[in-house]
Amino acid sequence: MTTTVINAFLLGIMATLSCVVALLFWRYYRKSRDRLFVFMTLTFVCLAANFASIVGRAGEAGAAYFYLPRLAAFLFLLIGIIDKNRRSK
Repeated sequence: MTTTVINAFLLGIMATLSCVVALLFWRYYRKSRDRLFVFMTLTFVCLAANFASIVGRAGEAGAAYFYLPRLAAFLFLLIGIIDKNRRSK
């Protein structure tokens, strides 16, 4: 097996597991109605989209536009943490 095939396989696994984690956070949101879980769901959906987009273009993985979904994911995470801290006071 070549390194490219192994990398694509591992990125596919990471995308799938990110979707599973997003579904778990969505389920936690439906039970608790805590908005932090919505932001966590959005974070993992963005990460799953990022991993899935890299699989198709493994040769361009260093391109700057591949970092935009990651930036969005971490911004959702930061907004969720700030929102949670402001609501609890």
